[in-house]
Amino acid sequence: MRIKQTALMWLVAIVVLVGGDSMQAESFSGTGQVYISPATKHVQLNETFDLYIAIDAQVKYFRGFEYNIEVDTNVIRLITAAREPFFTGPEGIYFTWKDTVYTFPQIGSRYVYEMVGSIFGYGNYVDGPGQVVKMTFKAVGNGVSDVIFRKAYMEDRYGNPMSIQDSPSGLVVVCPTANQPPVANAGRDSTLFQCTPAAISIVAGCTDLDGNLSTCLLTSSTGTYSGGHITFTPTGSGTYTFILKATDVCGLTDYDTSVVNATANQAPVANAGRDSTLSQSTPAPISIAAGCTDPDVNPAGSLSTCLLTSGPGDYSGGHITFTPTGIGTYTFILKATDVCGLTDYDTSVVNVTSSYHCGDANGDGSVDISDVVYLIALIFSGGTAPNPLLAGDANCDGGVDISDVVYLIALIFSGGLAPCGLSCIH
Repeated sequence: MRIKQTALMWLVAIVVLVGGDSMQAESFSGTGQVYISPATKHVQLNETFDLYIAIDAQVKYFRGFEYNIEVDTNVIRLITAAREPFFTGPEGIYFTWKDTVYTFPQIGSRYVYEMVGSIFGYGNYVDGPGQVVKMTFKAVGNGVSDVIFRKAYMEDRYGNPMSIQDSPSGLVVVCPTANQPPVANAGRDSTLFQCTPAAISIVAGCTDLDGNLSTCLLTSSTGTYSGGHITFTPTGSGTYTFILKATDVCGLTDYDTSVVNATANQAPVANAGRDSTLSQSTPAPISIAAGCTDPDVNPAGSLSTCLLTSGPGDYSGGHITFTPTGIGTYTFILKATDVCGLTDYDTSVVNVTSSYHCGDANGDGSVDISDVVYLIALIFSGGTAPNPLLAGDANCDGGVDISDVVYLIALIFSGGLAPCGLSCIH
């Protein structure tokens, strides 16, 4: 039989092999398919099994063929091949097969199984669907092998080349006799704190004691798995769960889960204390409860500093402490800073006023003869002035003079009116 070769169109199929490289299949463009049946076959080591080359219902007037089939011979090897009863004719058929090395223009030399067949008699043919060739293989090694058409040439009833649409590959999976499931490891559970959102990498992976791991996939929706790491960027504080799935070529699976508790940094809080109004007769230290807090509990102590940035006095031990220099308004600004550099400010205002009794010139808290003596010393001997001066203004006329002495003597010895005619406290 005369065999003609048509132009080839490349169909790229990426496959996983044990002991072999990735393969590329050649096919024709047209209608109908020639294909490997079944498309996937699972067998045990040393098992003998059959695969078929078949055509679908779109293939018509089919008379002759040349098929070059490539497999991974470290995994499976062809023992024998025979034409199927479907491929026959009234005047008989021709069929032969051999293993050989064939050189292909785009990929170079390949070790293939070459199968050639033809129906005798001009104009004789068969129509699909049907099985054309039975191939008997033996599983010689654990792993996966593609069964690829490197050449799929077909002739019609008159010896003309036929155009077919495609020539899909088959797949054989050889499983160990005592196959063990793979092992998935999604990494350790962890707790972490971030100043700003950033990518996190978790060491993870899948293993297989039989050496026939097929896939290692992250099945949860968060993050990606690649190169032995689960990588993700937290979108905020929360619990993130990762599920890794390992699958071997024989279909056994294993799952593992890891959990990451992530805390996103929050700004600290400064508290300079409440606004207040205080009265003092003489300057004295004032303490204001104040402080800084941080809502982040992890890591502990994420607050970095708590400083008084404005106002008299100082901040220490949860208090702002200062001594007024006189009557007036005092403003304090407290600044909180955390370990990530976030800050917060708070302001408090203290109004300080003077506190005294009218007529209590010596400031001892009572109005009596000692205040008379104090004012006489001031007026006639240049004694110390009351603090404040108006504490000696018993009659509340706005000045401190002998009239205040007279007023106090009347109050003390004659039952006169209290200073200013009533109780006087400022």
